[in-house]
Amino acid sequence: MQYLGDFPEDATVYIPFNTFSSNDPQASVTITNLADADIHVHKDGGLTQIATDGATIAIDYDSITGNHLITIDTSAHADYSIGADYLVRIEGTTVDGGTINAFVGSFSIENRHNEVKVVAWNGVDLVTTNPLPNAAADAAGGLPISDAGGLDIDTFLGRILGTLATGTHNAQSGDVFADLPTNFSSMVITASGIVDALVQGYLNTLITETTVGRIAGNIDVFFENSDALTTKTVDDVGVAGSGLTQQNVRDAMKLAPTGGAPTADSVDDHLDTLLARIIGTIAVGTHNPATAAQIAVLSDWIDAGRLDVILDAIKTVTDAQGVAGTGLSAMPWNVAWDAEVQSKVNDALVALHLDHLLAVDYDPAAKPGAATALLNELIEDDLGVSRYTVNALENAPSDTGASASVIADAVWDELTSGHTIAGSAGQAIINILADTGELQTNQGNWLTATGFSTHQAADVWGVATRALTDKAGFTISGTKTTLDALNDITAASVWAVATRILTAGTNLNDLSAAQVKAECDTALTDYDGPTNTEMEARTPTAAQLAYITAHAATAKPVTFSGGSTTTAIFTDTTGVDSADPSSVDDFYNGRVLVFNVGTLDMQVTDITDYVGSTRTCTITAVTTAVTSSHTAIMV
Repeated sequence: MQYLGDFPEDATVYIPFNTFSSNDPQASVTITNLADADIHVHKDGGLTQIATDGATIAIDYDSITGNHLITIDTSAHADYSIGADYLVRIEGTTVDGGTINAFVGSFSIENRHNEVKVVAWNGVDLVTTNPLPNAAADAAGGLPISDAGGLDIDTFLGRILGTLATGTHNAQSGDVFADLPTNFSSMVITASGIVDALVQGYLNTLITETTVGRIAGNIDVFFENSDALTTKTVDDVGVAGSGLTQQNVRDAMKLAPTGGAPTADSVDDHLDTLLARIIGTIAVGTHNPATAAQIAVLSDWIDAGRLDVILDAIKTVTDAQGVAGTGLSAMPWNVAWDAEVQSKVNDALVALHLDHLLAVDYDPAAKPGAATALLNELIEDDLGVSRYTVNALENAPSDTGASASVIADAVWDELTSGHTIAGSAGQAIINILADTGELQTNQGNWLTATGFSTHQAADVWGVATRALTDKAGFTISGTKTTLDALNDITAASVWAVATRILTAGTNLNDLSAAQVKAECDTALTDYDGPTNTEMEARTPTAAQLAYITAHAATAKPVTFSGGSTTTAIFTDTTGVDSADPSSVDDFYNGRVLVFNVGTLDMQVTDITDYVGSTRTCTITAVTTAVTSSHTAIMV
């Protein structure tokens, strides 16, 4: 069973599998009785099948016999979920006449992800490397990822700032700007930047507030301190009390009075007008100004800020990947990695003894791994050669297999009309029956005796005593006497009248056994029937008959390119059932050949050895050499 990999949720999973002949593992065969409903999916090893598994089957995929494809749409059911494993099996299908139940694959959905620390990418050391350069310059001063349609920070900020500058917002409340000037909530946020807004806010505060440390407050202190000095100086010059006052100086400088609204055209008045125009409607609207934390984040977005550096680094990596991941094909790979992966996989195969399947010798006398493992229970030792045990074969190819006697009965009850392929056992039986039937017509007419060998009446009459006790109905053409008269004829009179072939004496009394044997030998020689040796060669032994009976259903026609009386060479590419003979040594050992054409017709022999590279079978000796004119049935 194959593990197909880890898939994202709602992905489509493809499961290919193959089917082969039970008699020749190298021969592909189709599969029948397999519908979509026969495909079952189990989640996390559970016994409950997914009710709507989303599975479909394509038998003989792409019109190739023996290649099949199962397609599973994991979006078809909620049981296909992240973090789960799934087993896929088929049930009740038929392959080469046998019923098959089998697991065909497994997969998982997002259940194999592991955290990986990337220390290098595309040959670049990511551990000791310097910060990556900026992605690109931007004439507007921001950080565009892509001016051609990607994430454009300038445009993004412009839209936010434009909305703030012209829209209506909620007024700032609470202590968001506790550490900033008290009237910072009236600052103007425009596309010119946060710095301009900060400057405007500070100027507004410094000019309009009378708090100690602000411009207006300092002016008040100045005049408060200078008032006494000025008055004192004036008093010294003129009449006491007639000197300049603080308000006199304020008025002369066009400054606002100490209390109340600023005088028209005063400096304070002009500053208020100027600030009102700068602040605009936001100064009196309802809005939520940006917090200090938000301002800090925005400062990271400006060119060369922290986020700018990070985004530049990301862009460098994505540029290396290319459109649709084309750059990923250049990911580094080297021979050392390949060897390491191969070594780890090989270690796993050796640990599980799977290397004994194809790469390492499998000794059935010293089986690797657990004695109760599946392969070890199926195989036994046959003088150093692996073979299936009796228990493994008694119910093959399914779990309801019949006994040998039941199989034999089924073979004998099989109609020959269903097995008429040239070279098959059924066709051979049909040919025998046809040849036997010809004996009734080809050799002569059984009703008239026409065509059969005839003898002189004297020959027949002289062999034994004759007694016609019932003469009724007998007539003799051109008779010279009646049957009654014939009844009175003696042997002596007959012997005197007819020509006598037997001259040794009356009633064969003087005929010796040697003479009879000699005549029989002559007759047999003239007949040229099969000898005892030939009959034995053509007649299967009891063991061969039992083997043929048990395996007749799987017999295959074979052809030969040559051989001898003890060897038979299969025809290349078409030698076994019109296909390539096996290239595996000893593959056909123990099989029986029943010849059905040519001088070896009806002879039976068994295969004792097979060399796959030359397609040569060693056989029990037959009467004549095997040639390309011979064919046989291999059971």
